[in-house]
Amino acid sequence: MIAPETVYNSPQDVLGDTDVAEDDKLTILLRWEYNIRMAAAARGREMTDDDRAVLQRIQLALDGLSVIIAMNSTAAKRLGGLTRMVICRARPHA
Repeated sequence: MIAPETVYNSPQDVLGDTDVAEDDKLTILLRWEYNIRMAAAARGREMTDDDRAVLQRIQLALDGLSVIIAMNSTAAKRLGGLTRMVICRARPHA
């Protein structure tokens, strides 16, 4: 998905999409974050308050995922090798 913001109204909607696997939700949220950061860079200015607000909602959604990833994860590689590490809470094993 190239532009999650055109499919979902908010990052929280990604979490609520029961047709999407957890790993794919992670990829979608990371893509959304990447798009915001690249758009700000392309404008050649600081992020807007709206950008920062969406990034905060993306981080909250990432915190809601039940996966753990590191910088070398498949999701990060799909986005061109993001350089930051994202760690989300894992569900306890039953």
